[in-house]
Amino acid sequence: ETIRNPQQQESLKHATRIIDEVVGKFLDDLGNAKSHLMSLYSACSSEVPAGPVDQKFQSIVI
Repeated sequence: ETIRNPQQQESLKHATRIIDEVVGKFLDDLGNAKSHLMSLYSACSSEVPAGPVDQKFQSIVI
């Protein structure tokens, strides 16, 4: 198990909620879900993103 401070634990919970919301949307609307997943992925990638970056998610992860 990874040891986290309270701020890291809260950020992890927040990021997990966002991902869970995307999964729910994925079941309803494949096109928009794929776009949203790509923006979350771009927020975590060190490479130049091919599309938009979810800045809110990026700030939670970083």
